[in-house]
Parts: sequence; structure tokens; C-alpha cells
Amino acid sequence: PGIIWLGVTLVALLLGIQLLEQSPIGALPLLAVAIVAGLLLWRREHHCAEPLIAPRMFTNVTFTVQILTAMLLSGVLISYQTYFPIWLQSLYHVGSTQAGLVVTSSSVMWFTVSFLVGWLVTHTVPRTVTLWLAGLLDAIYLLLVLASPSFPIWGFYVIAMVNGAVMGIVLSMNTVLSQHLVPARYLGSATSILTLGRSLGQTVMLGVYGATFTLTIQANLHGIPFSAANDAISATSSATMRNPNVNAAVLDGLHGVFTLVVIVLTLVLAINWRDPNRTIIE
Repeated sequence: PGIIWLGVTLVALLLGIQLLEQSPIGALPLLAVAIVAGLLLWRREHHCAEPLIAPRMFTNVTFTVQILTAMLLSGVLISYQTYFPIWLQSLYHVGSTQAGLVVTSSSVMWFTVSFLVGWLVTHTVPRTVTLWLAGLLDAIYLLLVLASPSFPIWGFYVIAMVNGAVMGIVLSMNTVLSQHLVPARYLGSATSILTLGRSLGQTVMLGVYGATFTLTIQANLHGIPFSAANDAISATSSATMRNPNVNAAVLDGLHGVFTLVVIVLTLVLAINWRDPNRTIIE
């Protein structure tokens, strides 16, 4: 039964998120099914001798904070990986290859700073590290929410580098701590939960971002066909044929996406602020 309720929860949630872009009202029943199935799954796991997701792990608040942080930051991760190239391609009229390369600096920084994680875990309080780094990201994305069409292209490369550094530190730290904070018999389960959380964070937030992007553009086209927005985003369309009003609507859509990112990062700050651990974890 636990597997059934888990499957129903995930399928209903993902279908509801996909439908959100086309019909927000039509998505509500599926999201309601996901919530009910999730509650039934949680109830079942509390009364099962060999649970899929052991509720006992979540009695450790710091462990729960690590899982939620990884899930939310994975949602932030997919935002810039998807919408930085769209921003450069649609508003700066660069080719798709050049637009895609903007996230390369993130991967390089992720790999570079990962060597620092071992030292940070043994010499600093995880809560403090996450609060400072998530706060930095929150401030940076607030700049993007207010960015004008003249925001410099090089700024996206710098922001991607900072994102890579923050993700490389915090997400790696989440992985190490989530395995360290549970009894040995729950090690595999803790790793699976972290992986599931990161996957759900990306999948769910990608759907939410897409719905926000599309609906915001539609609300600001003022009678212009939505196909014009598709042409503006396409790398094959001519820059001289693009309507300034369409570009403004696309920019509003991008502002809407990164407003959500600011909200997600604010949630990360609030969750980690509530972390009761104030000492270095041995």
C-alpha cells in the first residue's frame, strides 16, 4: 500500500503541475488528489514495520532542514539553467549555443568549490553557512527581478558562477549531513529521500515556472497573438522582426519567474533560521 500511495502522490502531483500552465482550475483536482494521497502515505508509514520513508528520521529537525533545503535549492537550480538561456536568446538575440553556454560557469564553480565542503562541514555551523549563501543568492535574484532590458550580458555569467559556488557548497553539504544525521540502518533511505527531494524540487518548480512565465506573458500581450512571443524566444527569428511590446511581455514573464525564485530562497532562509542546531556537527 505504501508504494501505491507514493505512486499516486507523485503521478497526481506531476500531472497537476503540467496542467497548471494550460488550465489552473483544471489542475486543482489533481493537486488535491496528490495532497490526500500524500497524507494517506504519511499515515501508512507511521504504522508500518518496514516503511518506505521512515518517519522517525524526520524527528531530527536538522535532518528535515537538510532535505527541504536541498529540495528548494534544486528548484532554484533549474530556474537559471532554463531561463538564463531564454533571457539571452529572446531579449539579447544571441544564438542558442551562446545562450546555452551561460550556465557553463556554474558547473565549473560547482566542481571547484566542492573541495571545500569537507573543511566547511567540520569547521562551521551548517545553518550559518546556508543562511549567508542563500541570503547572497536572494539579493542577486532580487536584482534580476528589477533588471531592465539593458542589464549586461556578462552579469548573467557572473550570477551563474555565484549560483554554481553556492549550490556546490550547500547541496553537497546537505548530502553529507543528511547521511550523517540518521542511524546507520536508515542510511540508504536517507539518501533516497534526498534524491527524491532534489528531483521533485526541479520537476515541480520547472512546471510552476513554466506556468508563471506563460501566464504572465499572456497577461501582458494585450491582444498580440502568443505566437509572436514564441517567435521572440526562438533563436531562428530575425531580431528586426520582433515587436518591442512582445519583448516587454517576455521580460515581464522572466521577472515573474525570478520573483518566484526570490520567494523560494526566502523560504530557504526561513527554514534554516528555524534549525535548532547551533554547533559544529561532529
